[in-house]
Amino acid sequence: LQYHTGGEGEPSGDFPPMAEFNHINGPLFGPLKTNWTKPCPSFLEVPSREEREELCTPLMEYIFGTKGLKRLEQIKADIDPDHLFNSYGSIGYRKEKDGLPSEPSSTSFSFPTQSYHTAW
Repeated sequence: LQYHTGGEGEPSGDFPPMAEFNHINGPLFGPLKTNWTKPCPSFLEVPSREEREELCTPLMEYIFGTKGLKRLEQIKADIDPDHLFNSYGSIGYRKEKDGLPSEPSSTSFSFPTQSYHTAW
C-alpha cells in the first residue's frame, strides 16, 4: 500500500485490489478511507456499523479495488437491471428492494417451540 499512498498512508487515486475471499470472516471492512495503512476500527472500538461504513473502505472495494468494483457493478446492472438477484453482501446488493428491507434480520428466524417428541 505504500506505493498507492505515497508512503504516508494517505490515499492517492483508486483503492487497489488487496484481499480475497478465502481469508475473510465476519462483517469486515478494508482499511480506513483516509489512511490505507490503518485498519478499520473493530466492533469493540466502534460498535456502530453505520459509522464503520462511513470510516472504512467497503469490503467489495477492498477485494476487487475501486476500478474492478465499478466494472463488476456495471456488468451486474447490464445483466440484471431489475435486481432479481439481490444477494446480501454481493456486487450490486441493494439494502432495500421494492420498499422492503432485504438485509437479513436476526429476528427473522426462530426455532420451533413445538415438541415433536411424544411421551410414552
